[in-house]
Amino acid sequence: MWLTLPFRPVPPAPAFTRAYGVSFAGHDQYGEMVWRVEAKEGEMADDTGRFIDVMVEFFAENSDSLLARGERLTFARGTATLEGRVEIVRGEDYRLITERVVWDEEAEELTAGQVTITMEAGTIEAARFRYDLEDRRSILSGGIRAEIDRVSPLSVTGEAAEEVDGLFIVTGEVTVVGEDGTFHSGRLVYDPEEDTVRLLPDEETILVGDSFVKGTFHEGEIRAGAILLTADGFTGTGGVFLQMNELFFEPAPQTQTDTE
Repeated sequence: MWLTLPFRPVPPAPAFTRAYGVSFAGHDQYGEMVWRVEAKEGEMADDTGRFIDVMVEFFAENSDSLLARGERLTFARGTATLEGRVEIVRGEDYRLITERVVWDEEAEELTAGQVTITMEAGTIEAARFRYDLEDRRSILSGGIRAEIDRVSPLSVTGEAAEEVDGLFIVTGEVTVVGEDGTFHSGRLVYDPEEDTVRLLPDEETILVGDSFVKGTFHEGEIRAGAILLTADGFTGTGGVFLQMNELFFEPAPQTQTDTE
């Protein structure tokens, strides 16, 4: 038995139009520009495009725009990928470096793999990155490593972090290492304007009653409900338990001088 199927021709691929000095933009329902793309050259066909030497600017009301640059940009059906030495800048104090960023226009977010963010207060590295374009918020996960530049520099590790307007919150088995000692907590809140680091327990340990931040320093150990790290040292509050080393209480050695 022979079966004959009707012939259905494959629709032709869209014809790309090449252009130089490309510039185009997207607008919201009120006609306000929300993003703008500039490229040295590229090809476009319907909702698909390929561009090289690209700059994408994301605008925000009452805030600095987010400026992304990369070697190549491809987009199709509302999703774009910026690749090749990608740099994202917001104002003067936020600079992100990565190799590939995916832009989902409908979800209003950027996502990436390994990133390094440099700010005036220091640097932070993460395995995964997401940026909420509406809230102007950075969400980092997959393991965090940060260096806080201050009079007494701090090295920080944790599981995840968020950044909003320069304020950093690190969560998940946070460890802080500095000249004053080593501290462990569930959360870290860093305010660069005040140059303070607040170490707090996470919400889960608070619920089960194990709400302590712990630290080891040269003279002993501390356990408290919260610890504040400043340029002058650290302060514990809320059920503070302090254990000093025995040597701390020994009198200082006397200096013997020869007399005639």
